[in-house]
Amino acid sequence: MKTVWIVRYGEIGTKSEGIRKMFIERLIKNIEEALRTENIMYKGVKNLWSRVLVESTDENVGSILSRVFGIKSISMAYEIKASIENMKKAALKVFKRIHPRSFKIDARRITKEFPLTSLEINRIVGEHIVKETGAKVDLKSPELTIGIEVLGEKAYIYTDRIPGPGGLPLGVEGRVLALVEDESDLVAAWLMMKRGCEIVPVTTRSIDVISPLRRFMYGNKFDIMLVERLDKKKISKLVNDFKCLGICFGGRGKDFLPMIKDLGDVGVPVYTPDAFLPDDMYLEVLKRIISID
Repeated sequence: MKTVWIVRYGEIGTKSEGIRKMFIERLIKNIEEALRTENIMYKGVKNLWSRVLVESTDENVGSILSRVFGIKSISMAYEIKASIENMKKAALKVFKRIHPRSFKIDARRITKEFPLTSLEINRIVGEHIVKETGAKVDLKSPELTIGIEVLGEKAYIYTDRIPGPGGLPLGVEGRVLALVEDESDLVAAWLMMKRGCEIVPVTTRSIDVISPLRRFMYGNKFDIMLVERLDKKKISKLVNDFKCLGICFGGRGKDFLPMIKDLGDVGVPVYTPDAFLPDDMYLEVLKRIISID
C-alpha cells in the first residue's frame, strides 16, 4: 500500500468551473511552496476530483498544510486499488495496528463509478473486521473511525482528519496593506489572508510582534517590513508603492472609526474584520496564530 496525503477543500468547491480551476491551481502552488519552504520531500501534488493528493510519506506534512489557506482538512492515507477486497484488507490492517475497543467505518464515494454504495461499503468492511477480530461497532462514539474515500480507480484509507484554516487560497483576491501593532491586528491580517488576500505586513514595533503570521504566509510575495512611523502620509505611500487595494488593521477593543475616517482620502477601502467577532471565535483564531506546533 502506498502512503499519501489527502487534502480536502470546502469553499473552493462552491465556485464556478473556471474560478474553481484557477483557485485549485493557486492552492496547489501554495501547497508546493509550503513543502519546499519546510524542506519536505515529496514526489508530486495532484488535482483529483474535489481532492488534492500530496505524494509524500513525511509525517510533518499534516501540521504544515494545516496552515495553508483554502484547505479544510488533511489526512495521511493508504492508497489502494478500489476493490471491496482491498478495502477489507487495508481497513483490517489499520484496525490491528491500533486495536481499539470499538470502531466504525465511514466510507464516501467521491466519484460514483464504484458499484457499491457508501452504506454497503460500510457494512461489508465493518462485518469483515468484526468477523476477524470480534470488535464492537459503535456508530455514535467509536474509539476509532476508519475513513474510506473512493476516487475513480483508487481508494484511500485513513483514520485522522487534521483541520486546516479553510477559506480561500492566499493570493486569489486583491493585495492589502496590513498594519500590525498588536494581537488584534494579527487577527485582522489573518482573517484577510483567509479570504484569499495577499498582505503587505508592516509594523513600527518589532518583527517579533508580526512574525507569527509568517507560519501562514505560503504564497505571499511580501515579507514583514519594519517602518519608523505609520501616519497617513506613510500609509498612503505604502498603498501606492505596493499597489494595495485595501488597508486592514484590528478593530477589537479600539475606537477604530476615527482612524477609518482619517484614512478615507487614501483612496482604498479600510477593513477591520475582527471588530465584531464573537469572543470564542476571536480567541480561537488568536490561539491558532500564536500556537507552536
